[in-house]
Amino acid sequence: GRLVRSDGQALGLKSASLDAVIGVEVIEHMPDLAAGLREAVRVLKPGGRLLLVDKNALAVADKLRYRLHERLSPAVRAMARATPDWGPFRERWMLPWRVSSALRGLCREVSVRYAGTRWLSTFVAWEGLK
Repeated sequence: GRLVRSDGQALGLKSASLDAVIGVEVIEHMPDLAAGLREAVRVLKPGGRLLLVDKNALAVADKLRYRLHERLSPAVRAMARATPDWGPFRERWMLPWRVSSALRGLCREVSVRYAGTRWLSTFVAWEGLK
């Protein structure tokens, strides 16, 4: 195998050339989720697997903890002000069903797993089978 570094929306690989595509905390940074998912599935061989792990927008505990920390910590507040809205590292936490719905149009099987309960799990994993 080899490691390839490229734009997630234009991988520069042949169609149906990979057995698996793995993305960990990647989709939250994609400007166009649908385009990124289409590209990931395009490079998969028939029967190939797509595995995505990212933050869970439903993780209530994490949201509350972050908000509290932001209110109490001057350094966190200063960092938040220093990060422009248009910056390249803005995170968009995904609602699990939004990603699942997009994958269902591209993969013949889609499964979703939470590390714990749906409402408390920081991370969610999606697996798509082409």
